[in-house]
Amino acid sequence: MWKSFAEKKIRFRRGQLYLIVAAPGVGKSVLAQTYALHSRARSLYLTMDADKHTTCVRIVQAAYLITQEAAEEGIEQGAEWAAEALKSVPWLKYAFPSGPDVHEIVEHVWAYAEVQGDWPDIIWVDNLDNVDCDEGENGRKTVMSDLQKLAHKTGSAVVVLHHAEGKYDDGHETIPQSGILGKVAKTPSMVLTGCLGGFPGQMFWSVVKNRFGPADPSGRGVRAELWSDLQYMQITDKSDV
Repeated sequence: MWKSFAEKKIRFRRGQLYLIVAAPGVGKSVLAQTYALHSRARSLYLTMDADKHTTCVRIVQAAYLITQEAAEEGIEQGAEWAAEALKSVPWLKYAFPSGPDVHEIVEHVWAYAEVQGDWPDIIWVDNLDNVDCDEGENGRKTVMSDLQKLAHKTGSAVVVLHHAEGKYDDGHETIPQSGILGKVAKTPSMVLTGCLGGFPGQMFWSVVKNRFGPADPSGRGVRAELWSDLQYMQITDKSDV
């Protein structure tokens, strides 16, 4: 997918649970959707953070490298090219549950398998704070444990998006493993934390935990550099900028 991810041994293996953490606005959802769109891995993307219209706009933007305004205009006018963009990603299926608990998430996964005839390669959960559970850290930890069981049961990679503690909300500071909201890093096989770089579009994704490769809990020792152009919903390696 991205050379910088491969160099740092960042890979979503089937049957494992993963966590991606960043402040609002850094681009964790864009990162996840870009990966889902361009990796061509059979994916079920459960989004509680965006509606159907916004998601369609993002797909059209990414397909044609156009602005949000142009994509919205094409969709609203029923343009054939916009419809073709939405048909061009048959490997990616979306669901839009509102505040689901783990049981409802499992129902969406079972429904996917019934229609598609197999489990997805990757299940994306965007994001943990929108999953209904008991209050406090124990509730989130229970959700993560249940999602790990789902990964083992289905053989799918389950990738969960999540927030950092409030002091990292500006998005510019490297997030260590200790800075993850709710201390839910124990269960996943790999944890990535993201922050913005010093140049427009620059972003760093730190491997703070990885059972299958190098990691640094401080977030500074093992990190991949990517570049984003959110106007066109693109994330690329530095060499492609």
